[in-house]
Amino acid sequence: MSEQNIDRIARHRIAIVGRVCDRTTTVPLSKVVVELTTMPEELQKKVALWHRIYTAPQHQGLSKKRLPTLTQTMIDGFFYFTDLPAGNYELTASLPNSGTRYGAVKNVTITVMPDRPAQILSIQLPSTSLTGRVVQAVAPQDGLPMAKISIVGEPTFTHSDAEGRFWLSGLEASPNSPRIVQITAQGYESQTQEIRLSQGETTVLADIEFSRKLARTFP
Repeated sequence: MSEQNIDRIARHRIAIVGRVCDRTTTVPLSKVVVELTTMPEELQKKVALWHRIYTAPQHQGLSKKRLPTLTQTMIDGFFYFTDLPAGNYELTASLPNSGTRYGAVKNVTITVMPDRPAQILSIQLPSTSLTGRVVQAVAPQDGLPMAKISIVGEPTFTHSDAEGRFWLSGLEASPNSPRIVQITAQGYESQTQEIRLSQGETTVLADIEFSRKLARTFP
């Protein structure tokens, strides 16, 4: 959390604070919507009053983000709620503008106690992702590093690590239609595979065996 944000909330009591990251890559995620779904009766009454204000004709168009039960993560993945009454809470986290690239996290529970500092929640947002391992056909126990893995129609790609493992995260889901995975490596025959991706789930490929290109001979 930046110093600017810390200064901005210094005059308020931080009741709930947390950080949202990609479950697969652990990269912090910004603009994740975090909403309190279960709260003490005192706050419920306050929220009911806010809703009456927002539905009044003279206040139409006011942003729902002004609600005390709704916030977004910052660029470093952190979020916070201030000045909440003591009690038990449940919250959800979602990335609504990401299409089917991420699932939601629901029913995260926390107890707010005014005489204790806020604990930092760690929330891992499930991404629509692909993982697997590229190996050498002649020695499947040996991983093949630096193979390039990409999805047709997706701008992102990755390379296998020293053990041949790879991860692609934040992909568009395709539960009803196959996607094409392209795997290439210098000096090896390239491959393609059909896969189906479900929202917020990780698809695991079986080991991908690569054979070296045959040397061309000339008469």
